[in-house]
Amino acid sequence: MSAIRPVAPPPPSPETRKAEKLEKATHEFEAIFVRQLLAKSGLGGKGDVYGDLAVGAVSEAVTAGKGIGLGELVRQAVEKADQALKNRR
Repeated sequence: MSAIRPVAPPPPSPETRKAEKLEKATHEFEAIFVRQLLAKSGLGGKGDVYGDLAVGAVSEAVTAGKGIGLGELVRQAVEKADQALKNRR
């Protein structure tokens, strides 16, 4: 009797990998932006460890899921610019 081996899914296409990288980068950009915005708002205090933790927790909560939409707007702009460059060639 032969052993049944699991079938691995096919590797993602270059376009899929590029889209996933862009999605991750724009989400990280949004998280950094929100963290900086909250830190500058005074929520974190000045050098206060608990304030820094509060800023981190609030920024993670705000950017979880779809976030505030900034990452999506940046992703759309990058894709539009990429498409325009492809159309020039």
